[in-house]
Formats: sequence, C-alpha cells, structure tokens
Amino acid sequence: MAHARSARSREALAYFSEAMILSGAAGDQHGVATAKGHSGIACWHLGRYPEALSHLDEALALYREVGDRRGEAKTLNNLGRIQLYCGYHRDALSALNRSLVIFQEIGGALNQAILYHNIGSVHHYKGSYEEALASCRRGLAIYRQIGDLPDEADVLNASAPSTTVPDATTRP
Repeated sequence: MAHARSARSREALAYFSEAMILSGAAGDQHGVATAKGHSGIACWHLGRYPEALSHLDEALALYREVGDRRGEAKTLNNLGRIQLYCGYHRDALSALNRSLVIFQEIGGALNQAILYHNIGSVHHYKGSYEEALASCRRGLAIYRQIGDLPDEADVLNASAPSTTVPDATTRP
C-alpha cells in the first residue's frame, strides 16, 4: 500500500493489477479481493471514484464469498468513505453501519472508534449535527478506553463547535 499512499498511485495500480492476475491464476480469491480493495483505494486517490467504487464492490463480494469478515468490514468502511466523498450519504451510512456491526461482532475496538468517527462525518455533512456529535462521542469514548491519544485529539478537533474558532471574516 505504500505506493497507493504516495503520488505514485498509477504505478501502484499496475502492481495491484498484476497481483489480481497472479492471484486469480492461482485460484486465490482472497488475494484477488485484497488486490481489488487496494486498487479501489488507489483509484480514489487518483480521483477515479466510479472505478474505485467498482473495485471495492468486487472486493466486497469476494471477501463475502471466502468468508473473511474482517476484509468485508474494512471494505465496507472504505466504500462508505468514498461514498461520503461523492455525496452519497445514505449509501455511506449504510456501508459504515454494516462495517460497524461486523467489527462489534468480531472485535476490534480501534476499528469501531474509527467507524463511529466516520459515521459522525456523514451525519455532519448531512446537517444532522446532534447525530454527528453523538457518534463522535461514542468513538471518543473508545479512543480514551484504548489510550489512543492522537485519534482522541482528532475527534475533539472535529467535534468542536465552529463558534469556538472565529474565521477571518467574523467580527467580534
């Protein structure tokens, strides 16, 4: 994933494409799902959103087929994040909530906290500020419970009322 996180997402796509081919030839559906998921993230970074969603939908189906609940949950989270970015709020909430349920069933406190934060972001962009705050508070409680100070700080920054930080156009 180092390539996908860098400015070289196009190069990363070539690697993931090769991984898909090799995994498919070996009959490794899990490997194909992983490569498709990584391709989806790389496409997202390139601004190719329909292609990103397509790769992630295919990865999701494969993770379900092989019974990888963690892979399914991570893919649902990524789908939800991209759907939020594209303005598909209802779809984003659906994907994120399904991911949250899976992580509640299989464990993974950090992933649950991340999902509460992501769900809060969707509510925020929908204008449902009370729901956004409630969701972020759930995530914040988990971050505090597991001692994740950087993410705790991120949630606090994201949850602060906008009136606490005046913008340059506001007069006292």
